[in-house]
Amino acid sequence: MYLTEKEIFSQQEALEKTFDLIMEKRAELAGFFAPPARRYVFFGCGSSYMIAKSAAKMFALKRGVEAYAIAGGDYLLNPDLHQPLAEDAVIVFLSRSGSTSEILRAAEELRKLGNKSLVSITMKEKSALEDLSDYTLIIPWAFDESVCQTRTVTNFYALSILLSAIYDGNEAQIDDVS
Repeated sequence: MYLTEKEIFSQQEALEKTFDLIMEKRAELAGFFAPPARRYVFFGCGSSYMIAKSAAKMFALKRGVEAYAIAGGDYLLNPDLHQPLAEDAVIVFLSRSGSTSEILRAAEELRKLGNKSLVSITMKEKSALEDLSDYTLIIPWAFDESVCQTRTVTNFYALSILLSAIYDGNEAQIDDVS
């Protein structure tokens, strides 16, 4: 079996592990992903940015919540344009490797500006992004070595749905993911 094929067929197992981890850490996560937080900014690059856009949309659909997605490189090119969105927001960095240069530089800049709620979600343990974050969620079983990254994307997406459900205690949504 080829590496890509192996990663694709291991999605179910990876998703089950991710679900179990989120349920185990639900109380911790609620500290960041639950009211009274009212603004969320999701950062990513490449496929992680596409998931950031989906996560932002899920949160923006909540009553009274603002949510945005910013590509790491876009933030670096126009920090003055994006910084007002990040003020008093929960900042969420999605990075498969935890070492994407644009994400690391954006995290460094936001840290310098005093942002206090920096959350990172990555597939690699002991990443540089972890050192810049207030809270890091690591799901190493979802890391894809191949170029396909199917397992990574499905786990990021399921995780985003669960974080959205944790925000407002949507047990039906959590059951649906289960």
